[in-house]
Amino acid sequence: MGRHRLAARREMLGLTQEALAELLDVAVSTVARWERGEATPRPWYRPRYARALDVSLSELDGLVRQDGGSGTGLGRRSFLAGLGGSLAGVLTQLEHVAVAAGSEEQRHPVLRLLADGHLAVGETAFDRLELVDAADHFHQAHELGVELGDPDIIATALVQLGDVARRQRRYVTALRLLRAAERHAAPASALTRVRRSQLLARAHAEMGDRPSFETAIDAAEEQAAGVSPEHHREGGHSPRGVRWERGQGLTLLGDPATALAVYDDAAPAAWRSERERGSFVIIHAQALAGAGHLDEGVRRALEGLELARGYRSARHVSRVRRMYDRLTCVHPPSEPRLAPLREALAAR
Repeated sequence: MGRHRLAARREMLGLTQEALAELLDVAVSTVARWERGEATPRPWYRPRYARALDVSLSELDGLVRQDGGSGTGLGRRSFLAGLGGSLAGVLTQLEHVAVAAGSEEQRHPVLRLLADGHLAVGETAFDRLELVDAADHFHQAHELGVELGDPDIIATALVQLGDVARRQRRYVTALRLLRAAERHAAPASALTRVRRSQLLARAHAEMGDRPSFETAIDAAEEQAAGVSPEHHREGGHSPRGVRWERGQGLTLLGDPATALAVYDDAAPAAWRSERERGSFVIIHAQALAGAGHLDEGVRRALEGLELARGYRSARHVSRVRRMYDRLTCVHPPSEPRLAPLREALAAR
């Protein structure tokens, strides 16, 4: 089945296959095969491909997936990404369409798209650490989910609101929201249940509660086994991604040696994206430094910082900054091995 959204995005920008091929320095037949679904763009082409289509790497991944899905929110978000322009602009258009709809039968599909759009925009804002904006979009998605009676949208919005609260260190609120999401997640998709369990585990790890962390991460691993591979967005909620979450939690809980063993067992042979690579490099750096391998930990942190700045994730950059802050609690600020990381974080 052809990748019609991928071709539609190119045509919306006024690009022919020949023009796109020239921008990417590939044969026209290669572009044609990508759009027909006969081949998949290799990782080294994707950053240029995303720039040529004026989309993010994650949006490109959505366009590259074959048309025709399971009808999940992920598929709807891929559709939204193919509409062109910013998602924020698409939300305004959808609101007008919803108001103008002549019947509930016409209105409900638009509201579902609108809810998924708010979730997607909220996730982007969260990655930029624009937490107030992120929370606003997640609240709007929750209201739409309630109106639609859609447990997947409701649970996802509550989970994301819980993650915002966790990032703000409002742990009581975070746990309340994540627990409130549980009854809605039960009839929702397996992916939604994994997300909830992972974030619950992360909150407990940051709070220093290892028994609760172990219970939540064990549940996430069991749930991840039931998620279809095509729904593993950036690998973060795949079985491997949940293993990384376990490692990250163990590092936070003061057991970086066990975290390193987890990473050695779960390191991929190839990366799905620069974001996936950057995320792993940073959490691996944290475990290395925590286990006493400071030189290697700093080297990996510098690599992760460069990657995170390349794909413009303020959230991942902040992970490196927090790693440095923790290290300065153990080592004196004058520690020469920390100087390269301090200087890199200060650079813009």
